[in-house]
Amino acid sequence: MKSRRGLTLMEVLLAMLILSTAIVTILPQLRQAARMSRRAKNIVTASQIASNFLQELQLEKKIEEGKEKGTFDDFEAYSWETEIEKVKMKEAFGEGFFAEKNSGAKEMYLERLYRVKLRVFWGEGKADESYEMHTLLFQENQS
Repeated sequence: MKSRRGLTLMEVLLAMLILSTAIVTILPQLRQAARMSRRAKNIVTASQIASNFLQELQLEKKIEEGKEKGTFDDFEAYSWETEIEKVKMKEAFGEGFFAEKNSGAKEMYLERLYRVKLRVFWGEGKADESYEMHTLLFQENQS
């Protein structure tokens, strides 16, 4: 009696079919996982950049109203834009805070309180993505 060694052609073809089916099923999921990982890394980087940017803005001697755009020296793939405006008293304290006599005061602006909207952008072309951060900054007395 002869002992059989090796694989038949049918066994090899069946193994290749199973392997190719597994690869075809897994590849798109690996690509999606890599894309999601890259996006998560970009969001974390953008949030750290935004936080540092706002801390630097807080340390400046003068905060000014307006819109600005720029790029980061250390992160060439990222850019930013800010929108800074003064805060009205009614927004800070709420409508119910003001008595009838002082209803005109709610339209006044607080002297040194600013609303800051910061957007950090990254990406190329149509796929530009952004991270947005909102905060209030109080400007200390200028001496």
